[in-house]
Amino acid sequence: VAAKPDIALLSATVATERSTVSAAQTENTVASDRVMRFLRDTGVEERDVKTTNYSIYPQYYYPENRRPEITGYQVRNSFEIKVRDLAKIDDILGGIVTAGANEVGNVSFIIEDPDKLKAEARKLAIAMAKEKAKTLAGDLRVRLKRIAGFAESDGSFPPPVPYYMKETALGRGGGGDFGPELSGGEQEIRVSVTITYDFSSR
Repeated sequence: VAAKPDIALLSATVATERSTVSAAQTENTVASDRVMRFLRDTGVEERDVKTTNYSIYPQYYYPENRRPEITGYQVRNSFEIKVRDLAKIDDILGGIVTAGANEVGNVSFIIEDPDKLKAEARKLAIAMAKEKAKTLAGDLRVRLKRIAGFAESDGSFPPPVPYYMKETALGRGGGGDFGPELSGGEQEIRVSVTITYDFSSR
């Protein structure tokens, strides 16, 4: 069963660096709040944004033949953002950078409810197996009776699909700017079934 992804996942990081921890944290908080406010205004729900990492790193200067010196601190606040309206993904990518995220990446596309598609694939597999059994029974000149056994292999759930870049003339101000066109393509979910029949001679 082939289906188009209905969810986009992307990561964004706000990284700030200042001479003191408190200054780096304050600047990071301000920028992170702008990113969150932009996402809310764009329609991304709070439940679809989660913090994946918050860290503070000292920044060092390594003078020759001397001990390293701390010159400042970097604060990093990373988010995972789930975008349900795929028509907004381009605007969101640009908007969060403008709002304060200085690292954006790991864009991928997923199917939110693959179990529903797995059930559909199972029905198709069963129907095909039954039809094949009827054909084989005709070729072997036997009569199918009752189903004696059934087995199913694990469904093949598609991994997240990364986006690909395609040069697209955006035509801003009549210029020749180029930007990414994001596409999730299609993903396949496969189910294999084995049906065993009792049979008798005709």
